Amino acid sequence: MILSKGGYPSGQMTNFHSLCGVFMALQISHHVKLTPSHQINHLPAFLSGYRPCAARASTLFFVLNDLGRIDPMYQFSLDAYIELFNLSIDKSQRSSKLEERLLNLNEYHTFAVYR
Repeated sequence: MILSKGGYPSGQMTNFHSLCGVFMALQISHHVKLTPSHQINHLPAFLSGYRPCAARASTLFFVLNDLGRIDPMYQFSLDAYIELFNLSIDKSQRSSKLEERLLNLNEYHTFAVYR
């Protein structure tokens, strides 16, 4: 895998990768409207449902980051990636089923990254 060859210490990379996954889940939660009672009581469960999407998004970011090591032409900032991710959240097809929403978001964002 490209991440394991990136020259990062394994523990540091794993922790940073997890942190980015949580960050992406928080980005998703920012775009979803919850009632005040849901915000307090159900946020941890809500965020954990989006972890697969956050994991995919953080993996895609690190792939892009590693491409910059191959050639500086491929450099990509975290701010630009977050903007792209937010665009993917807004533009991907909505669904009331979480599994379907995750699939739609992952497909749209993956396509947007490699476009």
